[in-house]
Formats: sequence, C-alpha cells, structure tokens
Amino acid sequence: MDLPKTERSSSSRLLASTRMYVFSVKLCFIMDCTASMEPWIRTARHEVLNIIETMEDKHPQADIRVAFVGYRDYGDVERILLHNFSDVPDLQVYLSTVVAKGGDDAAEDVATAFRQAHTLSWDRADLCLLYHIADAPAHGRLYHNEDVSDTYPEGDPFGLDPATLLRQFATEGFHYTFVRITRHTDLMLDRFERAYQKGPGRFSVIDMAGRSRHQLADQMYTSLDQTLTQYTASQGLATE
Repeated sequence: MDLPKTERSSSSRLLASTRMYVFSVKLCFIMDCTASMEPWIRTARHEVLNIIETMEDKHPQADIRVAFVGYRDYGDVERILLHNFSDVPDLQVYLSTVVAKGGDDAAEDVATAFRQAHTLSWDRADLCLLYHIADAPAHGRLYHNEDVSDTYPEGDPFGLDPATLLRQFATEGFHYTFVRITRHTDLMLDRFERAYQKGPGRFSVIDMAGRSRHQLADQMYTSLDQTLTQYTASQGLATE
C-alpha cells in the first residue's frame, strides 16, 4: 500500500494539540548507525514523519511520542545518539543530523543501545514500543556465527548482556519489533526471541532481507497499525 504524503502545517499542529487523547503511545526507534546502514538511515529520515502522521490520523485517540537511540561501536567518536521522546517534527529535525559512519568489526554495540533505551522517559505511557533496525549482531559468540568479525568475542567489554536488557523490556510489557536486513543477525534474533518467551511483551520481526528498503515504510505502517488496533480492541475503546 502507498502511504499518503503529508506535511504538518501550523493548523494541523493546533488540531493535534486539541485532540482528546484516550491513551498514550511511546515509540522508540533503535538503529545501527554505522556506515553500512546509510541507505536505511536515509529511508528512515524520509519516511518516519509520514508513517507516524498517518498513524495519528487513523488512530486519533492515541497520543504518539517518538524517541531515537542510534548506536555505533566501541572506538567510534559518537558511539551513542540519543533523542528523548518528543513530537514527530522534532524527531525529524534530529534525524536530519544523523550520519552513517564508523563501525570497525562487523559486530556492533547493541548492548549499550538497549541500556540507553532504558533511560528514556517511558513513564505514564499506556503502550511502549521498540523498533530495532540493524544489519549486524551484538558482540559475543553467543550472538553471531564465526563468519562475523568481532573484536569482543567474549561479549560486551563492560559485561552488558543485550538479551538480559531486552528481557527487562519484555517483563515490563514493551513490544519489541526487529527489522531484519541480513542473515548475520539470525542467531541474535533467536536469543532475543527466547528473552521474550515469558512476556508479557510481544516479540516480532519485519523481514526485509532481500527486499527493497523502499518497502520498509509500508511494512512498518502495517505493523504499527495492527498494534494500535489490537490495543484499542483489548481496552474496549471505541474507534472513530
């Protein structure tokens, strides 16, 4: 499906500010920002505003706030990029400054990204969502096959375990969606899915391997729409 292209005007900002919201949604994008991710970062920069604004139009009861955690790797100058929850235009401005660079070995600093995601202002949110976009696994042999180069094969140098950090999100009811781009993340995904087995948070995958990055917007739109629709139904909330 093709998403309608929209622009947020001052009048639409006013309309959004006067809506009677029924529930709050906090959505965090976690993204590998190393050099190989440049096309995907460009896609996210161009499409995030459109996706979320379309969600706001279809689900006017939802007050949607968005955040961003970008990560690279140990040794990179800007290892973590952090933007706390805001409205969509503010995130769009921030994303315009994000550049794909860095990354030495193939494995990346997923653990620190999860730890930083925990520090965001998730309080007072009815529905917490994580969308993780990456083409490389976390450090440690537990998270990738031998064909993936890794400076820290024993795991994160500070002892952080991404699966443990993710399990905390699952326990707190956060829904986690991973955007799969390559097979190199498959072993990591297996461990992440196991971390989510006891819930109550939901684990899901958007499989983009072998597909055009231009299809990502439609896939994310469908995923978000289903999640908001299911939440609305589960709470017995009337839809417009």
